[in-house]
Amino acid sequence: MGFMTDGAENLTMAVSAAVSKMVEHTYGPNGGFVVISNGENSLLTKDGVSVIRVLDSDSPFEKSIIDIIREASMNTMSLAGDGTTTTVVLANAILKRFKQADFMMKDKILSSVVENINANKREISLDMDGIFDVAMTATSGDRELSKAIIGAFKEAEKYGLKSVFAEHVIGGVTSYEVSDGISFNGNMADEVFFDDRSNYTKNMSGPAFIVSRTEVVGEEDVITAIEKLVELGYKSLVIIAPGFSVTALSALSVNNGISMSIAPIIITAQKEQFKKYALDAIAASVGADIIGEDVGVELCDIGDRHIGTAKSFSIKGTMVRISGAKTNSEQAEQLEKKFESMLRGVDSDEERDIYKGLMAILRGKTVKIKVGAASQHAAIERKDRADDCINAIEHALSNGVMPGGGRAYELAFAGIDSSTDFLQAATDIVEMLSSPSGTTLEYKPTDPAKVIETVATQAIDLAFSLGMTRGLAIKKQR
Repeated sequence: MGFMTDGAENLTMAVSAAVSKMVEHTYGPNGGFVVISNGENSLLTKDGVSVIRVLDSDSPFEKSIIDIIREASMNTMSLAGDGTTTTVVLANAILKRFKQADFMMKDKILSSVVENINANKREISLDMDGIFDVAMTATSGDRELSKAIIGAFKEAEKYGLKSVFAEHVIGGVTSYEVSDGISFNGNMADEVFFDDRSNYTKNMSGPAFIVSRTEVVGEEDVITAIEKLVELGYKSLVIIAPGFSVTALSALSVNNGISMSIAPIIITAQKEQFKKYALDAIAASVGADIIGEDVGVELCDIGDRHIGTAKSFSIKGTMVRISGAKTNSEQAEQLEKKFESMLRGVDSDEERDIYKGLMAILRGKTVKIKVGAASQHAAIERKDRADDCINAIEHALSNGVMPGGGRAYELAFAGIDSSTDFLQAATDIVEMLSSPSGTTLEYKPTDPAKVIETVATQAIDLAFSLGMTRGLAIKKQR
């Protein structure tokens, strides 16, 4: 076992500085681009998140330092939806003046940051000029994308919606649209149920809906349920479940086009809890009670209350659309509150999108931004910036904003004793963010208060983590 002290300290500083320089290069509307290559494909990006995600090293020690930095920046993204680049740059500036004695002052520093942020933030609305600065900061100066996202939020506000969605369109223009009805991803259980198998499409008018939390099994159960629906006058059925047995599909296919037109839809999700939530949301949105083993209701036991209705149903590929559904408003309201609460504690962008999608199902209306780009790589990179911007605007509207760039950090650290050297670090960051890469910003960016608070907190945590790493590293020897 070997020990490194000065060497570890210098290496930590060098790695932190190198990572900071790379992501700082992308900062702001006049920031530069970084080329990411895997040896086969290359991506041109000015998104700091994209850069941080792919950083690596062959050296185990350097890799561990990069992992610490990446975890802190991803925490910022998860908690605030923005500020990844600034977290790394600010932490590196603080680290330059780190003293191990300062570790005892960590709680005081953090509380001072939060106190100053809350004292200086201001309310903001979609009608204020400042919201455009929020968008421009989050999209790295993309005016077209910023205007489209703000327009989408204004449209959502008309319908009482709190969020919007983004999807990339290769070769298309950037725009937004309002879609009525319910939309979600689902798979037809078998191609035989499509009306047009070459285009994977099916359309229904006035179908009945049955939603099951457990796999649909048993030929007799299926036949009994269909007989009941025929007696009630239904000519088409959409049955949504996590899966279907071979015997169930056989019974459904025999009746497809004879007694009634049938669409067995499978809900897929990586996590079982999201599959369950999706089924609950769909059931509430079409006015049906959930069936399944966990609620003690089998398919053959269904009654009127288990059957939902809508004006129309369609599926194209894996995109399911339902319009004119008779929603169970009480159940939908309870689920929406539940999903809103869970949204506040998400761990990733993917989970954030899932909960937003669930709430859109419950509200029966979606505002979607179509992010246009010339290629697949450019579309993905631009869509990432759109997601950052959506998150930033949501936080700005709910938590307020404060002056951005270096001024935000100058205010955040204003109450800290200069003897800690953190105030000097904050002053340094003013210069860094006001003139990144030797350029001058066209405007004063505005950051959401939640982002500023999270960035400052994560940066301080990161600086302390790296500072302690500098002190001593133990290397195992074979």
